[in-house]
Amino acid sequence: MVARKAPQIWGCKVPFKVRFFMWLAFNDRLLTCAYCSIWRPGDPTSSALCGDNLETTQHLFCGCAFAKEVWLNLGSSLGGGWCPSDLDHLWELGRRLSRRNDRSLRSKILQSLVPAVMWVIWIGRNDKIFRGTLVSTEGVWEDAKRNISAWGCLCGGASRVLVERNSILITS
Repeated sequence: MVARKAPQIWGCKVPFKVRFFMWLAFNDRLLTCAYCSIWRPGDPTSSALCGDNLETTQHLFCGCAFAKEVWLNLGSSLGGGWCPSDLDHLWELGRRLSRRNDRSLRSKILQSLVPAVMWVIWIGRNDKIFRGTLVSTEGVWEDAKRNISAWGCLCGGASRVLVERNSILITS
């Protein structure tokens, strides 16, 4: 299953570090609390963002109450309901956003939406663990929009990308 996703992950119009992060996430190799507990028994294994359950990659991006709220906010911003049940479902939602064989600038930018949100959730989680900073779901969405705008140049010429309620505005 992961091998089929590799071309889309490595071909995604996001910075290399985000593609590498996505590859780690979909191969279940992110250093989540559960994964780290293999080498450091006794360390906390509960989710850094919600405090519940074992923090696995699946939980962090799909099962965590924090992540669910982020995805629901994203869905309402794009005019649809989003609440991925697992990483495969999240992958499919992202694929539906950027239509297959559509090489338009808008489609390329939409392709970066799921990686941008996952990246910001991961950065927010790390900031909470290592810096003690609080993370908000609104902040995740704002940071993701900022990243998408910054990454617009990777999509072939967009100098500015504005993600607004139910629409995406792209300027060259």
